[in-house]
This record gives sequence, C-alpha cells and structure tokens, in this order.
Amino acid sequence: MPSINALARSLDLKRSENLYQILKGNNGISKDLACRITKCFPRFSIIWLTTGQGEPLIHVPLPSGFKELPLHTALNFENDGSLSEPDQVLLFPDTFCPSAEMITICHGDAMIPRLMPGDWMFLARAQVDSLVFGQVYIVIAGPIRLCRIVRKGETTASVRLVSLKPEKYDELIILRTDIDEVFRLCGTFRHG
Repeated sequence: MPSINALARSLDLKRSENLYQILKGNNGISKDLACRITKCFPRFSIIWLTTGQGEPLIHVPLPSGFKELPLHTALNFENDGSLSEPDQVLLFPDTFCPSAEMITICHGDAMIPRLMPGDWMFLARAQVDSLVFGQVYIVIAGPIRLCRIVRKGETTASVRLVSLKPEKYDELIILRTDIDEVFRLCGTFRHG
C-alpha cells in the first residue's frame, strides 16, 4: 500500500485515524478490522492480527504450475552482503521465464529500446566466471549498479559493459574481481 489512507480505503474504512493509532501502539486491532484485513489480504492470520500469537502469514500451498518471485523495486543489499527484503512477492506461471529467481524494475534509459524505464526485469543470479558475452546482466560493483551488455574485455581479467546508447553512455571496463554480484536478465515484462 502506498499510504495509510490508501490502506484505509481498501479496507472500506471511513477514516484512517484508527490505523494511525494502531501503528502508534495506542489501539489494538479489533475483530471487525482483522476480518476486513484478511478479506483484502487472505494470507494474514486473523489469530495473529488479533492476539499477536502464532505466525503472521498463513502458508497456503501454491497453485499447481505457479511459482513465487520476489519483487525488489531496487537492488539494495544489507551489511552482510545479502539482498534486502523484497517489496512484494508475486505469483507467476512456471512457464513464464522459468529460470527467473526474482524481479526488479528498470530505472534507467541506457538499454532503450531493449529495456524501457518501468519494465520489469526477470533475473537469475550468475557467476562472474560464467558470464556469456553478448548477454544482458545487472552488474553490481560497490555502489555501481548497471544493466548492460557484457562483452569480452581486453584481458581475461576484465569485462566491458556496453549500453545500447553509446552516444550517451560510455563503455565501462571493469575488473572481474571488482564485481560483487551479477544477475542475468532472463526476460522482461512491460508493466502498466
């Protein structure tokens, strides 16, 4: 939900003040409100909402032929190097981009027309030593996060990162040892 007011509207509440008071810890969740929440968000446990006991999410088996993919609106990493929690988990058919492990959103214009800003990018983790030249990857090296075509470097110790807009974005040569993470682009989806 983008805001508490939007959540209140989706729960058919006339005012959002009660939700603000719950967030501040001044009010608990009533049975009526818990029923409204589980009607909109059926994976939440009504017992957990009303008592705080048990697991917050009900583990519902996935429908046959579907998989869950975490959506990260940005690829942010924790201090220990692990990927931060996803913003959402989305359900997709197994046959739709079968090797994808996660989804992120394209924020730049360096890969137009292949990728447009706002496109969903279906990704799979890859190893630096198994990069396929000519393929599109998201390369993370320190603060750098680039979606580019990976090409053979001048030496085996480096790779070239190439944009589809060379007039705007220069080619970047990066040492393989400087790459922290690499994700292969498995597919795209033009959303919205």
